Amino acid sequence: SYPDKIDCGNIKHCIKEDLLKLQEAVQISPGNCFDGIHHQLGKMKAWADGFPEFFHLYRTSFEHLGKVIDTVIDSIKGVDIAQLTLFSMENLEKFICNMNVLYSIANSAELLHQHSLETENAVHTYKSA
Repeated sequence: SYPDKIDCGNIKHCIKEDLLKLQEAVQISPGNCFDGIHHQLGKMKAWADGFPEFFHLYRTSFEHLGKVIDTVIDSIKGVDIAQLTLFSMENLEKFICNMNVLYSIANSAELLHQHSLETENAVHTYKSA
C-alpha cells in the first residue's frame, strides 16, 4: 500500500543535493573545455522548471559559464598572432588551451545558446584567430 503522506521536504532535499552536484560540475575555470556542459545545464534547467525555488542554482551556473566564455575571448583577443613565435612555452600553451576551449564552445554553440549563453563572440573569435 502507498503511504498516506509523501515527505516532500526529503524529496526536495535530494533534488537540491543533485542540483548542487550538477552545479559543481559546471563550475569550470578558464582553460577547461565545454564538452558536455550543455547536458548538465539541461538537467539543471529541467529541475529548475519543475521546482522554481531551485532556479537560482541554474541561473548562477550559466552566469558563471558566461563569465568564463568572456574571459577566454578576452585572452585570445589580447594575443597578437604575429608574435606567437616569440611566446614563451607557457604562454603558447595557454594560447593553445584557450583555442581548444573556444573550439569546444564553437562545437556546442547551438546547445549552449539554449541556456542563454552568448556564444556568437566565441565562435567569431575562434574562426578569426
